[in-house]
Amino acid sequence: MIKETFQEEAEASAKWRRAQLSFGQLSTYFVGSTLMLDLKRDVAKDRGNDFNLKEFHEELLSHGSIPIRLLRQLMLD
Repeated sequence: MIKETFQEEAEASAKWRRAQLSFGQLSTYFVGSTLMLDLKRDVAKDRGNDFNLKEFHEELLSHGSIPIRLLRQLMLD
């Protein structure tokens, strides 16, 4: 991390320690980002030329903090 991403040694050590202690949490970030990208792709496909990224984000945020499976239902049905 120090050589390839130009982080300070203390920052790299802290990130490595966090990854070792909370590795389960980090994998959920990956799953969540994958599900969000899938939702964006599916909404864009569904709306075709009418898809607008700003409107997508505004609609997504208007539903608050709910599970992505419910966002899919709200945004694709």
